[in-house]
Amino acid sequence: MPSSSSDNLTDYYADDLMSLAEPEIEFDRARPEYEMFVAFAHLTREKRQLNQRIKEIEGKLEVLQFQLRDLLGADGFQSVGVEGFTIFLRKQLFVRAREAWMAADVIAALKRNGMGHFVKEQYNSKTLSAHIRQLEVAHADELRSGELTTVGELLPPDLIAVLNIEPTYSVIALEKRKKE
Repeated sequence: MPSSSSDNLTDYYADDLMSLAEPEIEFDRARPEYEMFVAFAHLTREKRQLNQRIKEIEGKLEVLQFQLRDLLGADGFQSVGVEGFTIFLRKQLFVRAREAWMAADVIAALKRNGMGHFVKEQYNSKTLSAHIRQLEVAHADELRSGELTTVGELLPPDLIAVLNIEPTYSVIALEKRKKE
């Protein structure tokens, strides 16, 4: 079964990561930069553990919020003081399309009723970025050979004049899986 372009894109970037699964070299502990790498690895592990704990806490809070919302609303409590916190019910109003209605229906209704100023035309940076990454995958051989220096050469000049398609780089810590 042929793979989709999204699979190719995932493979393209996964290959990049997998090539790094085993380090090129084990960094020399005597070098002064070694401690920076150690600190980065330790902080990355700690951040991942804390993020996991935050997800657990958010799940528990969500259950409690649902229960307390009903309690605060139905039993007439306006606010409750406990453990140094004032817990209260805040009314928030967020306008959204009714179920079964599409954004296009809302936009048309807003325009028909003199509220077109709430409608804003935008581009989707996520899907546009995905399209540029797909162009990188499709033209990977030309980019590697130097036939193309950048995927921007494939875009119309007036578009490339207004878009920044330069990649950004992040330092990543890929934890080695423990062998069982």
